[in-house]
Amino acid sequence: MSVRPLRPARWASAPILTLPALALLAACSGGGAAGGGGSPGDPATGPDGAESYTLDLEGKEERVDDIGTVYDEVYGGKPMPGALAPTTGTATFNGAVSFGSQVKDPDLVAALAVTVDFGTAGVTGSMWDFHDRAGHVAGGSVALTGEVPEESPSSVVLGGQGLLDWGPEQIYLRIDMTGDLYGAKADWLYGQGVATLTTDGVEETYTATLGGDNDRVD
Repeated sequence: MSVRPLRPARWASAPILTLPALALLAACSGGGAAGGGGSPGDPATGPDGAESYTLDLEGKEERVDDIGTVYDEVYGGKPMPGALAPTTGTATFNGAVSFGSQVKDPDLVAALAVTVDFGTAGVTGSMWDFHDRAGHVAGGSVALTGEVPEESPSSVVLGGQGLLDWGPEQIYLRIDMTGDLYGAKADWLYGQGVATLTTDGVEETYTATLGGDNDRVD
């Protein structure tokens, strides 16, 4: 599968400031977009001076840590055998989705929550808080739905679609993933799939990796 990086936004030629540099700039300018660079979580300015996107490097790193932690837990292990999968109750997995060929160095990353109802075999979830490689944040979220396959009770299939608002650009995202349960008590959900991002009629395909911790079991 060919995985291409996100198309650079119109301001991508400008240098990306590190957190210390942003803090120094805010201190010198009084902070905020009026100073020309912004700060994590505040509107940042493009080359035309318009508030066109939000920069949140710390938030991006938190999402990368979320997926990286699950990756480290399941790496080299085997999924839970189907015979040991829960048949009643629900489990909620909180984590992240990484887009690109490198799980811990993604082109795009988003927060993830997936709830599995083992009694009904239903799966629901959501992705939000999307960050690109530089830390720019997109508005919007993607609702996910799916099921626990009857022939594979220790896995889930899920997918969804939605519109992401990236300042001057809107990106349509469609994603389909398969995840497996890991751990003696279904401690983690981890898997991969394919995501298609469409901007101005141009489609780009990414490997999507999902990972979540089982935060609650009823």
